[in-house]
Amino acid sequence: MTEIKGTPITRDGGYLIRVGWRAAGYSVDKATENRYRMMKAVLLLIAILVGVGAVFLAEYVLFDIVDPIIESRTKLIRSHPELWRLLIYVLTVFFGGLIYLQITASAGNHMVKGASKRDDGLSFIEQRRRAAFSRKREFLVGILAVAVIWLAPVDFNMALKATASLLVAARLFEGFYFKMVR
Repeated sequence: MTEIKGTPITRDGGYLIRVGWRAAGYSVDKATENRYRMMKAVLLLIAILVGVGAVFLAEYVLFDIVDPIIESRTKLIRSHPELWRLLIYVLTVFFGGLIYLQITASAGNHMVKGASKRDDGLSFIEQRRRAAFSRKREFLVGILAVAVIWLAPVDFNMALKATASLLVAARLFEGFYFKMVR
């Protein structure tokens, strides 16, 4: 009797991709999987470029157009510029991330039309658990990334350093949480 090797997805020569907000699993061919990965990479690059442009535009509008107009009434913007920059960066990351996820989910759902669905998807908590930094090497890289952000001799403003560190620290906390809960 021959021993069956692989999973039900890979036995037929298929590849599993998870698509949409619920991360539903689909069995697709290699070409579709490669297109899906390439599409996600290109969309991420576009999202980063648009996000950087949005940050520059928001800073220009706030500090060069809005601040001179309201300077006679209040000095709120000029007295705390780093807090305003932090707010701009955090909002850009949050809303840019949501838009990126929505576009990726829509494009992925369009790519898997007609493919065989393997499961109905994962809950939000299960998706976060799978994406969390839970291995020691990932913890070390994350801690090293935070150290480089703060100790590198590059002249970044405090808001950018705080935003980048908060993003990495949130991923580290998430990994630590799921490692302790499991």
